[in-house]
Amino acid sequence: MTQEEIQQLMADSAQNAIEPSRDEFNIELDGSINSIAMVDDLILGWIDKYKDEALEDQAVFTLCNIYGAYVGVVFPH
Repeated sequence: MTQEEIQQLMADSAQNAIEPSRDEFNIELDGSINSIAMVDDLILGWIDKYKDEALEDQAVFTLCNIYGAYVGVVFPH
């Protein structure tokens, strides 16, 4: 993968964190440094809302990837 492809993948993955956070928890991840603090609460929210389903391998993989990408996209700015 090229650097541009990786950056696009990260941006797309970060977007995949924004929409469900808003839809499921009414929390707006706005791309600010302050919004990074909400990521921990969001992950705990997924576990609280979906219990064991949120702890299944695929769900953990997805949550780690989308929220990790979000933090990675926001943090350098």
